[in-house]
Amino acid sequence: MNQNLLLNVVVSAVSRQTDEVSCFELSGLEGPLPVFEAGAHIDVHTAAGPRPYSLCNLHEANGPYVVGVKREAAGRGGSRWMHDTLAVGTRLVIGAPRNHFRLVPEAAHHCLLAGGIGITPLVAMARELGRRGRTFKLACFARSRAHAAFFDSLRAAPWASSVHFHFDDAPAQQVDLAAFCAGQPEGTHFYVCGPAGFLAAARRATGERPGGQVHEERFAAEPPANPKGLDRYTVVLARSGRSVRVEAGQTLLQALRGAGLNPLTSCEAGVCGSCVTPYLAGQPVHGDAFLSAHERQHQLALCCAGSLGERLVLDL
Repeated sequence: MNQNLLLNVVVSAVSRQTDEVSCFELSGLEGPLPVFEAGAHIDVHTAAGPRPYSLCNLHEANGPYVVGVKREAAGRGGSRWMHDTLAVGTRLVIGAPRNHFRLVPEAAHHCLLAGGIGITPLVAMARELGRRGRTFKLACFARSRAHAAFFDSLRAAPWASSVHFHFDDAPAQQVDLAAFCAGQPEGTHFYVCGPAGFLAAARRATGERPGGQVHEERFAAEPPANPKGLDRYTVVLARSGRSVRVEAGQTLLQALRGAGLNPLTSCEAGVCGSCVTPYLAGQPVHGDAFLSAHERQHQLALCCAGSLGERLVLDL
């Protein structure tokens, strides 16, 4: 699939999950929408720019895409625009599905850990695992029952016995994250999505598990663990032979745009993957939240990469 493909859709339904979270059903205007797998997200082109949102439904022939969006009052404006603007009949543009958060088909058991609105990709994973008849556990952490998106549908699912809820305001209905993870069988693959504090707690709880069995989807990229890199360096564009100078106070993406290039971007926070680009030489500093160690040997995210050396060669 061409992941740069833009799709024209119409809002075919809107439903309220909580006071802060709404689901928007998007139907294709030009034929069936592309196939996707559980864990995928789409870029919604809002008035504040493209924003990535996870798909919380499963693919069906001629079916819609459904995204669950939390209104973030202090965010960058995308979620506020969606909540304030979108209604049944509204037309908009989205990107084709991308997926950096897939289920591992060979896993003997799956454990899904959702913090707050991090439930959106995981509810699709739970539905897919239930449809396949695979063994799994889903733990949903929220401030209260009123803040728990998809509560009713999860309680009504045929696999509801695999779902556990933790509410901060209800001591009798709480899950010990460390004990819950420790209780999962050997060979379990863990899938974690939520805010930074929840991710950190989940990392501690799964710290004894092999790294390849723990998979994360973040709301924002973490600061690079390696050095910041040089303030000034040169980027060579291999296809055209051009050189672009990155100056102090500039990001790589800003320098490329200043040179007249218009790379595909979306979140510009290192979490969606839209600006991933191969590099051919140099030592980049990686600040994204999704590339694996193997992928980082030959790819970088333009929006949040830097350079440890004076010269970085991109396949552009």
